[in-house]
Amino acid sequence: RMGLSVLPYQFTEASKKALIDNLIVQIEGHHITYPPITELLDELSAYTYELTEGGKLKRGAPSGYHDDCVTALALAAWAHKVPIGYDIESWGQVESSVVQTW
Repeated sequence: RMGLSVLPYQFTEASKKALIDNLIVQIEGHHITYPPITELLDELSAYTYELTEGGKLKRGAPSGYHDDCVTALALAAWAHKVPIGYDIESWGQVESSVVQTW
């Protein structure tokens, strides 16, 4: 009703991985910025990866913490996705010429 373009995002294990991996690349590559909101900075600092017994990475806030602000930032950064085919697991560098700019 307000003329905003809103798209749904379905959360699954795979989609959360893609969402957070994209956020990591965007932040580390200085392709996005975010405001110094205390809650957001605290959540970013506390955000963890945990290796499960099945050998998978579990992403999120540790027990007793929240990750709502991190998730909101990741959704905002999703519009600025990493190029298809980039392997976040290799931690390689993305050349600036292949990353979209705002």
